[in-house]
Amino acid sequence: MIAKVLHDVRGGPLTGLMMMLQMAEAGQNPPEDLLRVHFRVRDHRKIMRGALLELDDPRRERDRALKRHDVQLLVEKWSGARVPVEGEGGVREVSVRLDQRFDGSVCESCIEFTALDRVLYNLINNALRHARGGGVHAVLSAVPEGEPTDLHVAVANRVDAADAAALRGRFGDEPGALFAGGYSTTGSGLGMRICADMVGNAYGLDEPEDCIDGGYLGAVLEGDVFGTWFHWPLVAD
Repeated sequence: MIAKVLHDVRGGPLTGLMMMLQMAEAGQNPPEDLLRVHFRVRDHRKIMRGALLELDDPRRERDRALKRHDVQLLVEKWSGARVPVEGEGGVREVSVRLDQRFDGSVCESCIEFTALDRVLYNLINNALRHARGGGVHAVLSAVPEGEPTDLHVAVANRVDAADAAALRGRFGDEPGALFAGGYSTTGSGLGMRICADMVGNAYGLDEPEDCIDGGYLGAVLEGDVFGTWFHWPLVAD
């Protein structure tokens, strides 16, 4: 549990935020990045309050209060974003393209939205690190389309041949097993398990396998395109 909390407190919004600030000091940030810095500071504070109990109890209690959160909070943060990513060749910027196909409320409190945010940050950060050409593509839609009960979030990116071969060698035709955690080529392997834990909590499921078998999250590798997806229960009217 401590390792999972440290993973998101040290990663999450903070990783990109630190590099954005370094680029700002070097005078390399466009003006719109100032707003994205604000989003990441706001998100990081909420993640810390949600993960570290007794850090800020009064604000954490306000986070628990009923307050609807609209999908636009995700759209404004990720649509058209260019995120600095540190790799072997230095810092590079990777673009995020977001398709919004759902409009409405997604959560009923700040603390629930923070959990949704932790899932999305983990998946997008993972995609940013491994993206090779074409950036990261995310889609926000709803299922079923008629009277939706769940938000459907999908994140995809192209990977290099070595990453694709490693995934196929380890998981074969079932890359969804990544959500059990413990496997990574560049990190701790905790990010995917955190996603499964958060989605499982939202639906009352205990194990990653329950989420996968129930169709609440998954992963796919088609050619050189790696994709992950998950569902999140929408706010009831």
